[in-house]
Amino acid sequence: MTVRAPYPTDAGSSASVTITPADPVKLAIQGLTDEDGSAPGIQITVGSTQNLVITLVDRYGNVGAENSSGKDIHVKLIDTDTQANFGSNQEVEVTIAQGATQNTAAWTPKTAGTVTITATDVTENPNPQMQAASVDAQVRAAAPASILLDGPSYLDKDEEGAYNVTLKDAYGNTAPAPAGGITVTLAASPGDGVTFTPSSVVIQEGQSSGTFKFKSSKAEMYNITASATGLVQAEKRVAVGVTVLSKLAVTAPATGEVGIANEITIELRDQFDKSFAAPNDLTVTLSTDKTGTFYDKPSNGTSILSVTVPKGQSSVKVYYVPGTNAVGAHKLIFSTVQLLSDGRSTGTTVTAEATINVGTGAELSLVVSGLNFTAGQRGEATITVKDGHYNDVPAGPNGRVVYLETESPTGKFYSAAEGGDPITQVTIPAGQASVKVYYVDTESWTKKAMADGKLSSAAVSDSGLYSYTVAFRSEGVIGFSGKAIVTPDEAKAITFDIAQQDVNAVPDSIWTQIGSKIGATDLIGIAKMRVGVVDQYGNPVPQNTLLRISVKNDSPSAFLWVDYAELENGEWAEEHDAWLIVTAPGTYNVTASAGGFEAVSKQVVFEEPSLEIVAPATALPDIRVPVMVRLTNLWASGRDLEVDLATSTTNSAFYATDQTAEPITQAVIQAYNSEVTVYLESDEPLGTAVELTASIADLNLTAKATINLGRSADGTTTLSRGWNIVSTPWTLAEGKNTIDQVLSHPEYVEQAYGYANGQWYQVTTADPATMELRPLEALYVKLKGAIDAAFWARRGLGTPPVRDLAAGWNLIGNPASSATGANEALSSITGSYAVVINPVGCNQGDWVYTPQTATVPNMEAFRGYWVYMTKADKLAGQAMPPLE
Repeated sequence: MTVRAPYPTDAGSSASVTITPADPVKLAIQGLTDEDGSAPGIQITVGSTQNLVITLVDRYGNVGAENSSGKDIHVKLIDTDTQANFGSNQEVEVTIAQGATQNTAAWTPKTAGTVTITATDVTENPNPQMQAASVDAQVRAAAPASILLDGPSYLDKDEEGAYNVTLKDAYGNTAPAPAGGITVTLAASPGDGVTFTPSSVVIQEGQSSGTFKFKSSKAEMYNITASATGLVQAEKRVAVGVTVLSKLAVTAPATGEVGIANEITIELRDQFDKSFAAPNDLTVTLSTDKTGTFYDKPSNGTSILSVTVPKGQSSVKVYYVPGTNAVGAHKLIFSTVQLLSDGRSTGTTVTAEATINVGTGAELSLVVSGLNFTAGQRGEATITVKDGHYNDVPAGPNGRVVYLETESPTGKFYSAAEGGDPITQVTIPAGQASVKVYYVDTESWTKKAMADGKLSSAAVSDSGLYSYTVAFRSEGVIGFSGKAIVTPDEAKAITFDIAQQDVNAVPDSIWTQIGSKIGATDLIGIAKMRVGVVDQYGNPVPQNTLLRISVKNDSPSAFLWVDYAELENGEWAEEHDAWLIVTAPGTYNVTASAGGFEAVSKQVVFEEPSLEIVAPATALPDIRVPVMVRLTNLWASGRDLEVDLATSTTNSAFYATDQTAEPITQAVIQAYNSEVTVYLESDEPLGTAVELTASIADLNLTAKATINLGRSADGTTTLSRGWNIVSTPWTLAEGKNTIDQVLSHPEYVEQAYGYANGQWYQVTTADPATMELRPLEALYVKLKGAIDAAFWARRGLGTPPVRDLAAGWNLIGNPASSATGANEALSSITGSYAVVINPVGCNQGDWVYTPQTATVPNMEAFRGYWVYMTKADKLAGQAMPPLE
């Protein structure tokens, strides 16, 4: 650029100015090498690798514009050739990086003709999108590399046939002969009686094909070859005056079903597509590209790898059974040696293929995968329809509706990972075998495990035991149910509570250590604190690495055995570290804290102590009964405490044991204990009320209790609301032997039934005989509330009862007066029973037991069970009547 002032007299000053391209707006394809400038278009030879340059162009047509879009530009290259010219791909993607102007790609054409290459901007969210570019290339065939021979495959004797030879390059394109032409030599095997006209074919320069004629005076199968120096020769088999096995015609069904046989017919055909009779036994080999088996018969068949077409026959049948999981297209391959009609082999193979599209079996069941979730987060589950062989089965034209259920009160299903309302059903689309749903629950399995007393994941063998069941059901197929394993989210808060607050909270060895720290005191109280962590939904969170939580109290009358709790190795709570130990009644404030968590406080109350006597309500004269004197309100003694004992009657006294001869008036509650047991014996007559007094003078504590001299029930049990099965192992005393006399609140009975002689009968006051509770029998009783049942045995010398059991089902009672293993309880009928059932819904658990069952369940006292007798036998009781 030159500047002159004034113009034009000033010579002026000159300087260079560099003009760079503007922002790119389109693509350009460069880099093609034109091999013949005299011919129109860009001339390129097949197999010549071109280094394509894909460059950016600005709006003014300037090449080399810089990518300033702020992101990489992705360009897809594709051409109109059906072969893969970008390496092994039919298309390729190149990237023009930020700040770059171009990129390259290798392109090797393989098909002669006009080929168009196109470059397209495929950048996601382009800014802006580059205008596409294309370029045409005139692709020429390469030098000849092989010969193609074409013509008739059958001639009569002395019939002349016309044949063509064509030059081909290495990529199969028709190629012209080079300068000087190409001479193609012709030959036949065998050579007897053969005539070629001309004897060789000359293909002139620039030409790509030539013709000749062939005939023979002999009936034979001929192999004709056409060859030239440096070229791959061509071959063709020609049958002269003979029929030849030309093909295998295979008839097979287009579709099939997994595991089900398909009938297949293999027919021999000659060169005229007519049946060809096997000149001798002909073996056809069988193979498949999938899992499947060929059989020789439709039933009771033998698996085969080949089949024989008998001499003189032209077809044979085989039966193909696809594998039970081999869904898809099965390509079956059949091959045999090629024969002439006189039985001679041509040395080549005849092959045929058939395709069976094998489908699934019928829809059978639902299978659901992915039932593991995190609390509060939607997780994906896949519902799939399977056939009887576990293959996926696509839904029909109307789709398939699946109903969704969960036991969890907080669990919900959704159709998407985010948003939307909860759903109770989902549809598997037509033609698809599965569908996804999303499940979310805020309650993890650790919360239920914690409620069951588990404090760590190591204590849980199977998280499914504490997980809610989800179910998936659809009409006409077997539904699926499984446990939704919901794990907790990240820990968000500390939990702090009392695990145990009594004298038994720690073992005796720890009490001794506590005493050595605080010395002798009147009272010691202890509270084991449970410290843990939960997520935002209150689910306990296992800690796999150490989390230490500080625990502190605010009183000089208390101290902590350890002032922290450690959670690790899968623990979500700990109750063996932080123990609050106090020496005086009061309310104590204890705080737990850790970095990243809000501190939590708990008030622990220890009330004023009192003294309590625990004694039976009744006792028999001259029989010693245990009497416990204990401190209440969770206290233990911090030293030995002397207890003064007294009775209200002259002929009543306390004893140290149930065997010692001398009475006592004092007992000692040992240090670090809360109780002492003594024994009362009274010689007063029946009906006397004996008042017991216990006192600790230096603590100013006194307790009283009364024992009535009389008889108590021989057995008791508690019955629950709903159905119960009640039985007795004894013959009951008169006046105590009907169901209303056994129950503490007979008015709670809603209905009752018995079972005898293979029939049910109703228990009703209108028929007193039905009210009787007989030994080793049982009654079904439905109650509207929980009550007690007391059993008073008929006393005196006697034997346990015996009951006749008939073959078939019998409703029996436990023969023993305590819980006893089923095999032991029924030992008197061993070999005569097959099944014992503890029925569901009767407030006594449920199980089924057979003599072959490895684990033997207990038969509970005063309960009833069903036993199936294989033959009649006698059930012997195991409870002796008590003596007077």
